[in-house]
Amino acid sequence: MNHSKSALSIILLSSVILLSACGPAKPASFSDDTTGGNNLIPLVDKDASAKINITKTLKLNEAFPVSYKTTDPNGVGSIQAKARSLKEIPMAGKSGPNSGKKLILVEISVMGNPKNKGNPSTFNQIGSTPSPQFVMVNRSKNTSEVETTYFSDSYTAEKKLFELSKITLDQDKWVDTALVFETDLDYNPDLAFRFTNPQGQTEFYGITPTTK
Repeated sequence: MNHSKSALSIILLSSVILLSACGPAKPASFSDDTTGGNNLIPLVDKDASAKINITKTLKLNEAFPVSYKTTDPNGVGSIQAKARSLKEIPMAGKSGPNSGKKLILVEISVMGNPKNKGNPSTFNQIGSTPSPQFVMVNRSKNTSEVETTYFSDSYTAEKKLFELSKITLDQDKWVDTALVFETDLDYNPDLAFRFTNPQGQTEFYGITPTTK
């Protein structure tokens, strides 16, 4: 019996040592589930101060094709887009603008291409691989501004429109949704479409506030 107890004690002690050496399991974290890790946090609009180079002028409700640069793999993607309307609104969902600000609504339509691969993979993203997107431009300051996500999400949720973050660039049907920009009361920005062209340069298409 003493031999059996000694053997059992040795086995139990070995198990405890083995478990201690392994240590507790590491809890999952946000960076574990991303390919870029902390490089994606926070996202910065690196094209906000890119030179405003308007290469084409379009009208509201005019569909237009865009070819843009992709990475992973390097290549060229293509989409079609149009801005259907542009107007000031008092509220986005249940949210109004901050003091000294106003809200500008832009209703848009986007269609991707099943052949598109790599990054960017979704419409309206910023960061290291920015996607083609509608922006407000201030030519005198040479700046461009992306939509205000909080107000855009409030508006699309209330109107039951497609969420901006879920529009992929490889879908082959027109998707209707909307953007909301919060700007200064005395600021009258111009609507434009911004993208990285196949040569790797930031390019802009201007959009006039009149229909075809």
